[in-house]
Parts: sequence; structure tokens; C-alpha cells
Amino acid sequence: MTLSTKKLSFIKYIFIFCLIIFNFIFFKSEIFASEEPNIYSNYAIVVDANSGNILYSKGAFEKVYPASTTKILTAILTIENCNLEEPFVVSSEALESIPYDSSVMGLEVGEIYKIKDLLYGLMLSSGNDAANVLGEAVSGDISSFVELMNNKAKEIGCLNTHFTNAHGYHNDNHYTTPYDMVKIMLYCLKNETFRQFIETKEYELPKTNKSEEPRTIVNTDRLFNPKYEDEYYEYAIGGKTGYTLEARGCLISYAKKDDKFFICATYDGSQNISGEQARYLDSKTLYEYAFNNFNNKDLVKKDTTYIVEDKENFLEYTVALNDNISFITTSEEIPENNYTLDVNIENLKDKKSNDIVGKVNYTFKEKYTDINTTSDVKLVSKKLDIENINDLMSYIIYLIKKYIIIVIIILLIIILLIIMKFKKYKKKKRKKYKDIFR
Repeated sequence: MTLSTKKLSFIKYIFIFCLIIFNFIFFKSEIFASEEPNIYSNYAIVVDANSGNILYSKGAFEKVYPASTTKILTAILTIENCNLEEPFVVSSEALESIPYDSSVMGLEVGEIYKIKDLLYGLMLSSGNDAANVLGEAVSGDISSFVELMNNKAKEIGCLNTHFTNAHGYHNDNHYTTPYDMVKIMLYCLKNETFRQFIETKEYELPKTNKSEEPRTIVNTDRLFNPKYEDEYYEYAIGGKTGYTLEARGCLISYAKKDDKFFICATYDGSQNISGEQARYLDSKTLYEYAFNNFNNKDLVKKDTTYIVEDKENFLEYTVALNDNISFITTSEEIPENNYTLDVNIENLKDKKSNDIVGKVNYTFKEKYTDINTTSDVKLVSKKLDIENINDLMSYIIYLIKKYIIIVIIILLIIILLIIMKFKKYKKKKRKKYKDIFR
């Protein structure tokens, strides 16, 4: 029995439809992985923490209100300028200037805390009271501390940042950009003590002269705390939250997976996306995007050699890269690049093999951004740079010029020896003649 043409046609269409559905189900994730992520926050950025290379950007250079993410700068300035074991007395001026609806660690006038305990209150409880007290501890008064903050921001390389307070409570003139906040975080993460504070999930504050019992404070960043299952992200290490009505939800954090280390900042995000906070949803989305689409690649191998010619002294030096140059990239091939060597030729003469003698600067043209990095180069070897007879003649002339005094002395000695030899010869000859005619 054979099937009719209509039935065959119907089966054919069913088969095609099933094939389309199969393709959609099994290949959808791969297609999605190549697309940029959709996020709820109005401003965001993800960078490679090792290089500063931007992997994703959404309004990253636009002005935003940083809210309490400001406190990472307050923390690093305190760490750099204070003895963390030193006790400090909470002043009335520090607490009286705190807005009534501030987040606080719960300080009292006259209470004595060590600087390190105030730092935990700053970073975990996001205490505006702790921020003001620490500002006084560093600079004597809040206004001087704010000036220090702005100077430090410029020193770090912030492009569009201005602070008016130590804690981030809203002020129209207290602003930054996601990119600038990442620059500050990159700077802060170089300090091991800073990482200790920002990566702490819970901390027990000791009893004080105003508090008879110790109390536990919990980090406001839920991204790296497994207690909060909905917000938790397993690769997150630490971060700082922020919120005001004007700034909305903010979070600057960092995460590590295998050999990949990223910083993510999300700003101006809703606190209610179907019951979830945009700053956590977006951070997880952006981290997954970065981890799944970017890989570490050795762009230039260690011991790659370069030639440095000292034409003036007829010498050729071979120098080599001291370490691999690695970067997060989407490319399987080494991207287009160029480099410049910065080696002081005069210093090379006194250097030995494997001594660091300069630097090499590489610029790579990547799909997402230009990569720029500088690495050390070491001395490998040196040799005479003579390729032909003209070079040889020039080298001889060069040696004569270089050692002209020695050459002159040698010539004078030779001439003197010849004269002395000639005089001795004449004297010997005269004596011979005298003996003959006697």
C-alpha cells in the first residue's frame, strides 16, 4: 500500500517543523552566548581585573550617583593613613552631620573603637556614622578628608568624579562614573588589607565603653554570601553595595573563576524586578557573560627576543621578555599588535645576562577594546655588530678615536723605542769604525 501525495507532503512538513524545533532547543544557548547580555540597570561595566581591559560597557562613562559604593575610597584612605589598632573616640560632630535616614553601624558619642572595627562597620554595615568618624581619624575633620578623597580620585585616574562627603549620601555634586569606580576598585584591590575587610561576610564587634555586649554585623553585599540563596553567586569574592532614592541600587564587586578575575559595577538599578534586585541579577548575568565568552590567552610568550642596536659603539644586544603577556580575549588568534622598546643603551654596557634592562610596551587591537601593557625585558647577550668590510674599517677608526690617548701613547713609545734603537745602533757603528782605524 502506498501513501498518497497529500499524506507525503503533510509528513514532510511535520518533519521540517520538528527539525526547526529541535534546532531551536539544542542550539539556542550557543546563539545566545555570542550576544551581549540584557540587563536591567541603566549603567554597567565589566573589566578584567588583571589588565583593566573592558569586556562589557553600558553607559560606563556617564555620570551616576555612587551612593555607598563611595565607601571603598573612604576605606582605602583610612588603611593607607591610619594605625588600624589605634583606638579612636567618636565625636558629636561626626554623628550630628549624619542624615536621619542613613545606614549606620550604631555608634554613640564618646564611644571608643579601634580603627579596624570602624572599618568593619563601614564596609559591612555600610555605616555613614563610621565613614564620618574615619574621615576625622584620617584628616582631623570631614571637609579636609573630602578634599583628600578628590585628590586621590584624580591621582588614581578618575575622569569625571567629585565627592562631597565620606559616605555617599545623596548630593547633586557627589557623582562619579561606573568606569571611575572600577578604577578606584582596581587601585583598592592592590591592597591586601582592603581585601580583608571587603571580603568579610560577618564580623563580631567587641564590647566598648558604651556597649556591654559584643554584637555581630553582616555584610550588606549578598552576592558572595551563601546565606542568601536567591542573590548568591558562587564565584563572587567581595563587593560594596549602595542605595539612595536618587542613585537607586548600586553594586561594585569582583569574582574569580579558574584563571579569570573580573570586576563588575552596576548602577541605577531597580530594587524590585519581580521581587529581585537588579544589581544582583545584572551582576550574575554579566559575570556569566564574561566567564563564558572570554578566555586568558598568552599573547606574547616569555623569552620572546628583541634586538637593540648600539650603532655608535658597534654593538648588538639581544633582550627578551621576562614574563608572558596574557590577556582576556575572545580571539583564538593573536590580534594585530605593535610594540615599542624602552631600553637605555648607555646602561646596557654594565649589565650582566638576565639583568632587567628596560621595558617593552605592547598595544593590541582587539574586538572590544585596545589592549595596552608594559612588561620587563632582560639582557640575554651582546656581540659586535660588524657585517662587512666597511663596518670593520669604521670600527677600527672608532677604536682609534675612542682610545686616541692610548694610541698616541703607544705611538710615542714606539717612536721613542725606534729613536733609542737608532741611537744605540749609531753609537755601536761609530765604535766599530774607531776600532778599525786605530
